Amino acid sequence: MSYRSGGRDYDRGGGYERREYDRGGGGSYHSDRGREYDRGGGGYDRDRDRSRSRDYGDRRGGYDDRGRHGGGYRGGGGRFVGRGRGRGGGRGPPMGPRPSQIKVRTNYFHLEVSPELGEGEWVQYHVEIKDAMVERDADGNRTGKIIQLKKKNKDGIERQMDITESNPISRRILDTLRRDHGLVFASDGAATAYAPCRLFNESDMPENTIEDEGKEDHKSDTPSEGIYGPADPGKKPVKPAQIMRGSIYKMYPVKVKNGCDKDDEDADRVKNQNFLVKLTEVATIPETHIRDFVQNKLTEINHLEKVRQAMDIIQKSALLTVGMQTFGKSPRAFYFSQDKQMDLLDSKLKGMMKDANRSYQPIVGIKQAIKFCENGNIFVNTDSVVDFANREFEFSGYNGGNQKRMPLVNERNNSIAGIPVGDLLRPVHPDRRGAVEEAIKKLTFHIKYKRTPDPSFVERMKSKGKSEKEIDRMSVSVFRNKRMLRDQKFGNTGIIWAADDPELHSFELKPRGSAEDAPVVKHTVASYYREKYRLNLRYPKLPIVYVGKDGWFPVEFLLQAYDKMKGSNLPDQVKGVLGYYDEYSGTRSVDNIKRLSQIACSQSDRYGMSFEQVLKQFNLRRSSEPIELEARVLPEPRLSFENTSASLKNGSWDLRDKKFMSPSDVNGFAVVDLAASRRPSAEDYVNTLFKIMEKHNMTLPSSTDYSHAIRNVIISVHGSGPESIFDCFNRAVKKSKDYFLYDKSAVYKQNHVWFKTRARSPDGKLSDCLIIPGPSNLRGEVALILRTDEYPVSHIITHPSDNTKHQARIMVKIQESKALVDPFDFRYVPRRGYHEAKLDGKWVPAKFDKFVFAIIGDNNLPILDNGIIRCVPFDVPKDAQESLIVAEKDVECPSIVFVYLPDNKADTYNVVKMISHFHHGVQSSCAVAQKFSSQRNPDQYCSNIALKVNAKLANSANLGRAWGTAGGSNNDITWVNEVPTMVVGISISNGYGQDSISVICGSVCLDRGCMQFAQDVKIQTKTELVDKSTLIDLVKTLAYHYELFNGVSPQRVLIYRDGVSEGTFDRAKMHEIQAIRTALYEYQLEQRGEATSCPKECNSGCAFCCPPITYVVCMTQHTVRLVPSSAQDGFKNNVFSGTCLDHTIMDFKNKLALNEEEKVATDDSQHLKLFSERDSDGYDFLLTAQGGLKGTSKPIFYRVILNENVVWAPKDCGGSPLTKAKLEELTYHMSYQYSTATKAVRKVPVIYYSSRLSEMVMGYVNYLRGKRGTAEEGIAKLDLEEVEESEKKYLPKRRDGTFAERVKYIRKELENFSDLPSHVRTELLPSFSPFEIKEVNGKKTVHLRHPFRPHLSA
Repeated sequence: MSYRSGGRDYDRGGGYERREYDRGGGGSYHSDRGREYDRGGGGYDRDRDRSRSRDYGDRRGGYDDRGRHGGGYRGGGGRFVGRGRGRGGGRGPPMGPRPSQIKVRTNYFHLEVSPELGEGEWVQYHVEIKDAMVERDADGNRTGKIIQLKKKNKDGIERQMDITESNPISRRILDTLRRDHGLVFASDGAATAYAPCRLFNESDMPENTIEDEGKEDHKSDTPSEGIYGPADPGKKPVKPAQIMRGSIYKMYPVKVKNGCDKDDEDADRVKNQNFLVKLTEVATIPETHIRDFVQNKLTEINHLEKVRQAMDIIQKSALLTVGMQTFGKSPRAFYFSQDKQMDLLDSKLKGMMKDANRSYQPIVGIKQAIKFCENGNIFVNTDSVVDFANREFEFSGYNGGNQKRMPLVNERNNSIAGIPVGDLLRPVHPDRRGAVEEAIKKLTFHIKYKRTPDPSFVERMKSKGKSEKEIDRMSVSVFRNKRMLRDQKFGNTGIIWAADDPELHSFELKPRGSAEDAPVVKHTVASYYREKYRLNLRYPKLPIVYVGKDGWFPVEFLLQAYDKMKGSNLPDQVKGVLGYYDEYSGTRSVDNIKRLSQIACSQSDRYGMSFEQVLKQFNLRRSSEPIELEARVLPEPRLSFENTSASLKNGSWDLRDKKFMSPSDVNGFAVVDLAASRRPSAEDYVNTLFKIMEKHNMTLPSSTDYSHAIRNVIISVHGSGPESIFDCFNRAVKKSKDYFLYDKSAVYKQNHVWFKTRARSPDGKLSDCLIIPGPSNLRGEVALILRTDEYPVSHIITHPSDNTKHQARIMVKIQESKALVDPFDFRYVPRRGYHEAKLDGKWVPAKFDKFVFAIIGDNNLPILDNGIIRCVPFDVPKDAQESLIVAEKDVECPSIVFVYLPDNKADTYNVVKMISHFHHGVQSSCAVAQKFSSQRNPDQYCSNIALKVNAKLANSANLGRAWGTAGGSNNDITWVNEVPTMVVGISISNGYGQDSISVICGSVCLDRGCMQFAQDVKIQTKTELVDKSTLIDLVKTLAYHYELFNGVSPQRVLIYRDGVSEGTFDRAKMHEIQAIRTALYEYQLEQRGEATSCPKECNSGCAFCCPPITYVVCMTQHTVRLVPSSAQDGFKNNVFSGTCLDHTIMDFKNKLALNEEEKVATDDSQHLKLFSERDSDGYDFLLTAQGGLKGTSKPIFYRVILNENVVWAPKDCGGSPLTKAKLEELTYHMSYQYSTATKAVRKVPVIYYSSRLSEMVMGYVNYLRGKRGTAEEGIAKLDLEEVEESEKKYLPKRRDGTFAERVKYIRKELENFSDLPSHVRTELLPSFSPFEIKEVNGKKTVHLRHPFRPHLSA
């Protein structure tokens, strides 16, 4: 079946949680932030995605899949410490038959409901924590009664603790409430708590009513949305009156230490603080809801969400109760206490723990989440977590005795917070201040100092019977768990760089007890401590730090506190954590999770209460054994090269002796050498690469010696700054054009041939062409010859016999034949030193005789005289004029720029990609000199780079692909090959900070084999869901790419979407899917002048006027583990490539969401073709596409939010329904289409490429915004349209609470062209887009054209 017009066939891939270290081979290190270098072994090119949000500099993405793009662990060098020489995959004999089904173990544990669960109910309480004080009578004496401390904010509203998210003090207060008042309830420290029965009755309420108080208290603290209480993620906001007025509530006094537990060693020096905890009953959960779900009866989503939330808080409360530690707000990970850590670490992490020189230590913990799954199953999903914490004490084995605290000022190495500062008696050098400030910002610390007591105070205390030891202890001041804050009254700074410099900081103070008219004394912090406390600072030149209402303190008083380390991604930390997950990988990973769970849930015990006992209070019990399930192993596809088929071994193969099925062509190139002094040189590298390209059947520049060409187009530079790279790149591109386009070295002229490349015709198509000298040979335009079937005329000449004008085509006369040879059929073979001509379809040696002009008649055919082509000697016509002269920009040269980098520095790579993509609009391939020089097998290294280059240079003319993938009889993907199907992948990369941006990238599979891609990128204000206008522009552009390539519009659409969290599914379905429909509707309108007739007359796109859509979310950041139950159920300790699980642990909503599409379809079935095949069990599935070599293979969780393609199709559309089995198989087979790796990769490639490009652009976007480098801004802002009222609460806000600026970005030069269509105006990389902007009569017009090389991130 052909999609292509004209009969042309379309025949052609928070903590270091366990999930962040699954390194199953073929999976992607990029997935959680890729840096792709042209590296050997695993097909790992320095053409990498560079994301500020996911790299080694930020743990949000983690360090997943060390194998990266198919190299496996140690394959292709990897990111970490330059390991390995490349496994490549596919070595050794084939595996033999794979089983079709296997047994797998998961990290899901049954949460069982007690038979005693019956007609009772759980009670939900809203929690408020208010500052309190001890009441005093009229004489100022304490009465012992705790009353609320009335504090109001600047708006006059009563202040209270914000516990919309849990925090350490709220957790301590509620834990104390539970113990001191003997209450049974579950809470994680936030504003919602649950009890197995009522804690109090209406008779227990205080005498005064709460009606009026409730109105005022909650003006500024309206509970978060949800019909079941303040923390319930429902859809309707809870009105204060719903919670407060007429509700049952009770106030409880609680006294806790401010900043530490009561058993802390310094607790006696920390003040107590009084609070009133107000519990208000807001809802009840009938136990019948739980029982009905377990019996597979209840399907009311709101009820089940309410129960799931309650259970989640119950299990978190149980972990806190038994002494598990957590940090910060909204606890997700829970860590074991210090006394258990050594027993839980592996040997490498134990070594780090024992290293007394480290200011941090590894910590192990678990994460748990309640999962309501299909068929009435409730599970606890448990995962292991490894992280790092700042030490509070130097390591001493935790065997008791005196432990030495960790001061921020380290006298042994003259550092502050780990930053070397030199002489501690001198001020910190300005060059080091930024690093010191950033380091202190990341720390939690204690403040402790000892003052010299006044003699009168000592005598007074002795008279009261205090011992000298007690008096000495009273001289110690302690403040616990503080952080550096900003002092709004003093320059909005949190650090001042000297304690004794009055120019930096001073204050005036009247001596205590002095007369009213006594003069004030001006103090620095150093003089204040000296005068008031008789305490001389040891380092008065060091900085002071602001901690809030307690004021400024010298840094020498600060002691490091035990807290989770921020930015814990140092190389040794990464290596240590990866080692831990290597130790507990594969089948051992679930065993380790089980062991940690048992320690946390069974062996831990605090205050006489265990984890199981907490659950038992709610009639729940957690199973101690992980569940075992049956999974399918999907059939592998068949991979075929031009000369052979691939031998697959668990999703891996190799390129040895293989020729690419449809090789791409290199039409000219440039070389940028940024490692000029390195050996081997850039010239050696490119020569080796070209040699390997030829072996794989790739087409290099014809009729020239590529070694000679390399020497003539290379530009070397030693500088690595943006300006020097830019200059080097410009000069390299110019030299390439001089050599190839303009033949300045006369190589082509001397060899009687012309440079062959590709040109863009006036109608936007790509055509092969030969470049001939133009009339003036000036830069900016060139003359060319097309193939005879496209345009046979090359010149207009005057015939010497009659001085008449004739159309002519330049031809070659060879000595071996009387027949003339077309210039496209004549070439020079430099390595053999002779010419070849194509005669009778074969290339044979030939000797050049001369050029002649063949006369072309009006019918565009050569004129014959007695059967012989009428011709004129080349040198006879004196006024021959070239027939086709085009602008330089319409001819491809160079096709690609090879960049030889000295090292792995991201900044250099980012600048190269910016210049390549944004400024020159040309493909580039980067390799690292130190990496190439370390290869034992440079040919294998270059073989993998050749694979990437082949993918980069694929286009509609060469149909480039390295191999064919077949699940059926053809080299294409099942289901996709039936009718024109547009497969799209959309991914987002987010930057840092509140005033930041999102880079959104879309990729579209152009061919039925899903191995040729086109891409588009947009930039807008930071977001999780793509803004409507941005998504419309993106999808329309991809639709135009698809139609240009295939000659037809898509009849159905399959969307893979990355980066959507589970809590956003409903919003994505409501907003993003409608935006996609609108894009398709507008695209049809623009292409045909009218959209498909809509029976609903929607005017914005709906199911009846748009192709059916399947929308699949690819969840990478989940915690599901699948490991083989036994050796025969897996390969090398991991499940087989293609292992698919689609039952039992799927979300219960997977079934409930089926009927919406059916309802829409049956509304008007006369306009749609309905299918009868449905999957009543839903469409979600877990797929482990990659074959694991090291670590634990982590699956992708594919969540099908919408599947219209299983329900209906357009009336006149063929094809079958997209059943769950077909979706699983095509997704797996597409994983073999990642055309830069010889492995099945973890993510579906259309998402992989989108992620790579979005992260690549994120790496250089700040240069374009003028925030880095010295160049002017390259992009400008446009305001985004207003969002719906319901969406405003999700918009990013500034620190002052106002909404952040909402903008999208366009190229600076298009800022004033508001009349251009939005999808054209927002094109940031126009050289790779399907649109060309031309100026006609002073007006900008848009034309469609084929981009030379549309695949940016291969």
